[in-house]
Amino acid sequence: MLNIRFSPLIYTDAIEEVLNSADLKVNDPILAAKLAEVPHFHYENILAKENPKQFNKVLEKASHLFPDFIWFRQLNGGDMVDQFKPEVFYKIYGEEMACIEDDFLLSYLMNDEDMEDLIGFVSSFYLENGMTEKLTSLYQKLEDTSFGMAKFEVAMALLDDDNAYDPFLEEIDGVSYRWLMECLENPIFNDVDNRPLNDIMYTFLNANMGSTIFSKAQEIDKISFSEKDIESDVKWLLKQGLYRAMRSDFIINLDFFIFAFYLTAVFKLRSLYPFFVERFVCVKDETRYHLCGDFANEILSPAFQTLFDDELPQNLYAALKSGDDELWFSKSVILNGLGSLVKQRGSEHASHHFLKSLFESYINDEDEEMINWCFNPIEEYGIAGFEEEFERAYEAGFIHEELFGSKEDILDSLGYRNPIPLLPTFSSLIEYSVDSFMDEAQEYDPHKRAKSFMKPFLEHAFEDDENNGDAAYSTPIIPMFGNTPIVNSEPKIGRNDPCPCGSGKKYKKCCGKSN
Repeated sequence: MLNIRFSPLIYTDAIEEVLNSADLKVNDPILAAKLAEVPHFHYENILAKENPKQFNKVLEKASHLFPDFIWFRQLNGGDMVDQFKPEVFYKIYGEEMACIEDDFLLSYLMNDEDMEDLIGFVSSFYLENGMTEKLTSLYQKLEDTSFGMAKFEVAMALLDDDNAYDPFLEEIDGVSYRWLMECLENPIFNDVDNRPLNDIMYTFLNANMGSTIFSKAQEIDKISFSEKDIESDVKWLLKQGLYRAMRSDFIINLDFFIFAFYLTAVFKLRSLYPFFVERFVCVKDETRYHLCGDFANEILSPAFQTLFDDELPQNLYAALKSGDDELWFSKSVILNGLGSLVKQRGSEHASHHFLKSLFESYINDEDEEMINWCFNPIEEYGIAGFEEEFERAYEAGFIHEELFGSKEDILDSLGYRNPIPLLPTFSSLIEYSVDSFMDEAQEYDPHKRAKSFMKPFLEHAFEDDENNGDAAYSTPIIPMFGNTPIVNSEPKIGRNDPCPCGSGKKYKKCCGKSN
């Protein structure tokens, strides 16, 4: 599991920012003092100039000030013909090789692009020197990380595939970029420092929500955080992740946002409740796909139930009442968590009165879309106390029969779904969510996994692009959830469709009752 931690010398993009700008504000005094000594121009800009003596002088100074910065050392060793010999390679890149060959633990934080370049660089070295075992081990380590492009390069090296493939990441769309920017502009990030208090947060900054994250989640459960410390770390996790995502031209791993949400719910970070309610209600289809794939309900609803069991945020009502028609699905995910909690806790819990008031307000507004989505968890979980509102909505024609069936069908099918279990720990939320979309464990064969990973690219490698006839790929790498888009491959069965088991009953009254 990837875990890149902080040192006073390097943090995300610090070198690049400082070499390009003298105005970077850094809170860490040690880091600020060191960065102040670095010339304020980028080494790539110096490379383009005609004065090699000036470049070498600056490079020597920068290498001395930042001995851990790999690209300065790589430039210094660029004229060494034998640098790809193992003894020379390990001498130049000793710390990075130890990081990659042990547990992906670096003494400084690298940005995603540099880390992927480094991994590809190392895989070329392994391939050139016939170090197959190390290449296999490297592929295994990448399985549950967010580095899709690096995984692609290592898979090609592992399969000894020398074709010039050019896969692409899915470009970040305008909707997702605006959502990221709005998140980062929230006032909660005004006092966030450059480093977390606990290094384990780097794991959740860089990891996918995959099977290997569970052990790290269990570690979190055992740490005795103060509320101030865990809140500071969660804000750091959010800010670093958002900052990196906005700097990228492509969609990168956004699972850090889900991890931050889970931590907020479990550790009862009440000051962050309004932020997550607002930002998840604002998620449109394009962005939600990158966050959760087809499993938004399974991933988000349990955490909302955990959060609402503690306290109903002050902005919850306004958030569920605001916004345009494109936000109905995001609201339905929150309503599902709320409905499950009402079923768990009963009519005495504050969530029951809240849901009742909300449902009645949608009826008064004659908002048919939200009447149906608010009624959905009421019907699914068979929540009592909504009979009067239901009668009123049904008689007015607001309840859509094509969704719920006749009045008799509805009354007969109330409560066909079990509520979400109460999940009080970070690891239990992770485990529940991962179990929702992960396949059963398979016998691990790196070569077979690599072939499976490469198959979509091989199949589409020579499809003609409509515009210029060049070879193009129609299958992007989406670097989340093991780098595979989450799509439910099973045919979707409507609740009122005949049950596929052949009983003659409706699905919701037969096999669908356990869902």
